[in-house]
Amino acid sequence: MLGRLLPRLPASLVVLVLGTVVVGVLGLQTHGVKVVGNIPSGLSGPAIPDVGMGDLLKLLPGAFGIALVALFFTPLFRTLPEATLAAIVILATVGMMDVKEMRRLFKLRRTDFLLAAGALLSVLVLEVLLGLMVSVGLSVALLVWRASQPRVSELGRAPGTLDFADVRRQPAPLTVPGLLMLRPNEGIFFANATALRDAIISRVDSATSPVHVVLLDLEVTSDLDVPGADMLGALKDSLEHREVTLMLSRVLSQTQRMLDRTGVTERIGAKNIHPQTLNGVVEYLSHRNHHSKAEWSLVKDGLHRLNALVEEAIPAAEGDDDRRRLEALRHRLARLDDGSSPHE
Repeated sequence: MLGRLLPRLPASLVVLVLGTVVVGVLGLQTHGVKVVGNIPSGLSGPAIPDVGMGDLLKLLPGAFGIALVALFFTPLFRTLPEATLAAIVILATVGMMDVKEMRRLFKLRRTDFLLAAGALLSVLVLEVLLGLMVSVGLSVALLVWRASQPRVSELGRAPGTLDFADVRRQPAPLTVPGLLMLRPNEGIFFANATALRDAIISRVDSATSPVHVVLLDLEVTSDLDVPGADMLGALKDSLEHREVTLMLSRVLSQTQRMLDRTGVTERIGAKNIHPQTLNGVVEYLSHRNHHSKAEWSLVKDGLHRLNALVEEAIPAAEGDDDRRRLEALRHRLARLDDGSSPHE
């Protein structure tokens, strides 16, 4: 309260002096008020702090004042009430806490709040170094736990486009019958490999219509470890027993090298690893004898997109021959685009 009314006044020092003087003058220590008592004078062993020279110069005045008190003025504190000393320690501890930020964490995400509270209690209860080690351990454990949870998104196509995204983020996603497109939302590594495989198998087994191909988008897996690569090989075998083919798409270079070194590329088949998700979809459609309405819709949207690209390229053609070829291609695409699918 004193600090709020007079913010420039050293409230802790004022309370310390007042508490010591009042107890000493009134002799309250003889009436049950516990006091600190005699404090031995002297200094601890000298040590050079691990700080820069600029910071060291700033610390010297405070260090000099503490040394004077420790050598000559400790008798003045023998009537300091223990309750006053405890209040000063609590006030100093609270001053190091960002209460506003803790409230914000509590409102936004309870897990982050519990982690911050655990770090705070560890530092308060244990030694500082040990408390920091416990805090780091809690953070790492939470990070591994979060990453180990199998979060998988099913991909669908936005109508009128060739873009594939999470079906939950699209108002009317289009999927291809028989093709299950999935994307792990975390990188594949030892902690989540088994759970991820089980989640994919569960998706296949619970699908409302038969699944013939699983197309796995590995864009977020930037560095595949050996257990993760082994999981993909085991996933291929599990799907094969269900007469389902495993395809991979958007495999990054480091991940591809690990697949090559572990022999998983050979097991899955290089022809089943595609640079883009669309390439895998086209490969799947190319082996289909009969196409559904959704598949013809994809073909039509592909023709639209290709026609638009050709129209953009015509003005930039370098010569008349190139321009004529592009014009002829545009007319052929227009005729294909105007044609009706078997479902129309």
